[in-house]
Amino acid sequence: MNTYIVLFRGINVCGRNILPMKELASLLVDMGFIDVKTYIQSGNVLMKGKSASEDLVKNAVKTRFGFQPEVMLLTRKDFEAAVRNNPFDVENGKEVHLYFTSTPPVLNLD
Repeated sequence: MNTYIVLFRGINVCGRNILPMKELASLLVDMGFIDVKTYIQSGNVLMKGKSASEDLVKNAVKTRFGFQPEVMLLTRKDFEAAVRNNPFDVENGKEVHLYFTSTPPVLNLD
């Protein structure tokens, strides 16, 4: 059984792409995932299952809710590696926020 972190982008913003977390959790359970937990209305989901993919989740949301959101799906292993490989020093009591992008950021230092 794998643990997945699913990050949705652009949902529940300004009355557009409404995706209630209770209904999203129910959809994921109906798809065979277990221990599904959501975080506020953010679209962040923690769940367990045998296999998952971004396309599987996107298409299920499109079928049930009528729109196809952007989704990033990470395994627990990938998520923990991102935290572990954080390039910034974290001093006692300070926080570092991790941001995930589907493509590498472009740095223009000119």
